[in-house]
Amino acid sequence: FASKDHLTAFFGTITFYIGIFSLLFQMFVTNRIMKRGVGWAIMMLPAGLLVSFIALAVHPKLWAAALLQLVDGGLSYSIHRSGMELLYLPIPPQTRNAVKGFIDMFVDRTGRAIGAVLLLACTVILTFSIPALSIVAAFLVIAWIAMVIAVKREYLHSFRLALEKSSIEPEALQLRNLDRGTARTLIRLLDSDDERQVLYALDLLSNTHPNRWRDQISMLIRHPSAAVRARTIALLASWNDPLIARDAFIHHPDYETARVAMAGALRFYWTGSFRDRESLDGLLRDSSPAVVRQAMVTAAMVKYEDAVPFLIEKLADRHFRRDARAALAKFGNSIIADLVARLLDSGQPGRIRMRIPKTLALAGTPEAAEMLLRCLHQVEYHVDYAVLKALNRMRGGFPKIRLDRARVIRAIYTEREAYDRLLNVHGWLLASAPEGPVFQLLTRAVAERMGERLERIFRLVGLIYPPNDIYAAYYNWQMRPAMRASAIEFLDNLLDTRMKELIIPLLEEGGPRPARAMSRQTVFGTLLKGEDPWLSTIVMELVSNETGMQYLNAG
Repeated sequence: FASKDHLTAFFGTITFYIGIFSLLFQMFVTNRIMKRGVGWAIMMLPAGLLVSFIALAVHPKLWAAALLQLVDGGLSYSIHRSGMELLYLPIPPQTRNAVKGFIDMFVDRTGRAIGAVLLLACTVILTFSIPALSIVAAFLVIAWIAMVIAVKREYLHSFRLALEKSSIEPEALQLRNLDRGTARTLIRLLDSDDERQVLYALDLLSNTHPNRWRDQISMLIRHPSAAVRARTIALLASWNDPLIARDAFIHHPDYETARVAMAGALRFYWTGSFRDRESLDGLLRDSSPAVVRQAMVTAAMVKYEDAVPFLIEKLADRHFRRDARAALAKFGNSIIADLVARLLDSGQPGRIRMRIPKTLALAGTPEAAEMLLRCLHQVEYHVDYAVLKALNRMRGGFPKIRLDRARVIRAIYTEREAYDRLLNVHGWLLASAPEGPVFQLLTRAVAERMGERLERIFRLVGLIYPPNDIYAAYYNWQMRPAMRASAIEFLDNLLDTRMKELIIPLLEEGGPRPARAMSRQTVFGTLLKGEDPWLSTIVMELVSNETGMQYLNAG
């Protein structure tokens, strides 16, 4: 090379080809090799390095060194990384979380450091030539390959043990990334006589298209366990597999199995006729929870709006709440008005109203966000808190949705005014300090409500500023006294002038002071007229006894 620039250009070219090779290998080759076995995946890198080192030992030329660099860089961060990650699959989550970071950070870097020391010893002290160094490296790679063979054998053994102990999490398993041997080990669980083992295997297969285990479906539908049969049909239905509409399923000798199959199959030939609607209505009110769940999914898929009132009622049932929310979310904007009307109707059961905001949040549409924001401060205290949490959920889950900033700021002012009223009440309660358990309870309750108001203010601020930043600042101020000054300084730099005037005084040492003196009638009247039923109840108890009446009259 004539100059350092030429050398830099050469290394840049090598790096460019390494990147292209790694990308193409990962896109077109990695998945095919992974299906052949995890052993093949983690064998590719040492095998490629062995060939490269031998070539470098025989022909110590620049092209051989470039080939070595290409193999190392191209395979290390493609198939080898994928294979190494797969080795963690059989390890229990608590163990994996404890050691994975240690291995990736400390062990990996320690190994690189030891390799660097060995390289220095071989070159500076022993003065090995390039061919001699390549031979030493080749022997080390041979030892590496022997370890790969042992690891592959232990991996399959560990995977079988993990399946027996049910320690693999369904969300951690992607069957399409597993090799044939591992996949066969998993699918063999479906032949087990143990109901729990079969159900566990079905859970693991839930993210996998039924084509991978279609040969076992006929056996599963005849399984003696009703739970296994229902779970099989549910999986087929979740993938919209037409196999569920077969007569063998719909006319199964077991009544419940047949009804579950009918509930799933109805979506494939739904016409909206009176007969179809009557069938679906009957399935929705079936005595079997498995049938009802499947019917709820079908109602959502075919957009059967007559089922909406039933689904809303099921929000109050903890056994069907999640299914009802998921079904209602699929209706989209068409049912927002109905949900909001029930939310604002104080005559509706509280168990239903409390769950409607989260249901609207899961819809994830700008229309749902706008309606939730309009409902803020239009309902009772505890329902209003559910509305606010739903807005926070939408802000975090659907960051592209933009809320009306002016409306949010007005809501912050409303919360700040409520906080100031409680602050004045709390100041009077502390100054009066009369004896009595009810009075002490009122003082504690007001202090708790002040904390809740402060949380609500921060939740509202998180609707117009980066939520993670706002929540982190609030958490550090609330839970870490040593970090309070830093949290205040962070907010002082993040918030605009108008917002700082509202928020910062609430967090500074001592906080805002009560604005004015209050009489007993004013204090009790403020709490009795407020929207908080708990504070009103305590005040009623306080003024109903003789001591309380004396305080009230003395004012």
